[in-house]
Amino acid sequence: MRRASEERQSLLGEGPRLALILVPALGIALASSLALPRAFNFLGRFRGIGFALGIELAALGLVFWASATWNLVSAYRSNRLTTRGAYGLCRNPIFSWWIFSVIPALALYLDSWLLLLVSPLIWAVAKPAGRREEIGLGERFGSDFWKYKARVRAFLPLPRFRPFTVKRYAKAAGGLALIGAFAIAALVFIVAPLAVDLGASAAERKGAMPGDEIIGLPWGGYTQAIAIDAPAEEVWKWLVQVGYRRAGWYNIDAINRLAAKDYFIDGGGSSQRIVPELQGLREGDRIDLVPSLGFTVAKLERPTLLVMGGDLESPTNPNNAAWTFMIVPTGERSCRLISRFRMTVPSGTVAKFAGDLVGVVGGAIIQQPAMFAGIRVRAEKARY
Repeated sequence: MRRASEERQSLLGEGPRLALILVPALGIALASSLALPRAFNFLGRFRGIGFALGIELAALGLVFWASATWNLVSAYRSNRLTTRGAYGLCRNPIFSWWIFSVIPALALYLDSWLLLLVSPLIWAVAKPAGRREEIGLGERFGSDFWKYKARVRAFLPLPRFRPFTVKRYAKAAGGLALIGAFAIAALVFIVAPLAVDLGASAAERKGAMPGDEIIGLPWGGYTQAIAIDAPAEEVWKWLVQVGYRRAGWYNIDAINRLAAKDYFIDGGGSSQRIVPELQGLREGDRIDLVPSLGFTVAKLERPTLLVMGGDLESPTNPNNAAWTFMIVPTGERSCRLISRFRMTVPSGTVAKFAGDLVGVVGGAIIQQPAMFAGIRVRAEKARY
């Protein structure tokens, strides 16, 4: 019984001892981030990008962890030094998994800088723990371990620079290609289905919204939402003036400037002010995304509803789209901004891929969350 316990302790290394320190720290950071979701936000306009990167990092980390666990258990059973897989990138891959994958992924997914602080804490605690483990490995495996230690980093999972050989760099290129293919697959099958509903509740995602009638079935797109500590009337003032050669979109302005040097009416970026001459938007008016491409206002109800259609004359047009914004008051000085982008599903693999690239990556991950953050900052600032 005692021998089994000693073997288990040897396999787990310093893990149980570190868990006594790290589990409480992680628990406090996680609970605080969930209880006070806006107190520790740091991503701002890059919320959608951070959300996507968090999921990608978690997916890649699981593969790294699986490699480390498989090689560790296999080597332990055969009483040999493990230097393959994740152990070929760093000497302490389980610690590295927590430091560079689990904690950053959680921090990006939940948008919490407090969680990020747990990573350097793990690193600080794991360094002396790793040294203690390596003393035992050196005694056990001798020169084989010391040679391995000389060529592989302790925690950072990146190979050291080594003299050029075709075989070595071909292997590295193959590894990078494999990681790239995995990242794309994760984007398509994991990130996209989660990112399209960023911030929206189940009821908001599944419920009918004005503008749905413009695009029939089947349809592609997304429904997203954000809570704003400002009255609906204040949010409306910022929403109603969006567009090219208007107030911009309050998102990542550098992307919009690629479409036209004079994209914004207020210099080089989205407006930081309420523009009086843009407050009189009406049904039938046009809001452009870029020069000669945009939407027509299909329905407008101040201060709660703006529906835009891409081609109101021909609902069956394969290039048609509908974009709805609803402002739902949740109190005297708070509301939720909900947006649904709905488009016809393109026929053909290439067209569908292009549609997903523009609609999901460009819209749901990059620009729409950034727009929400931009409106919230402006509306809440105006409140005080």
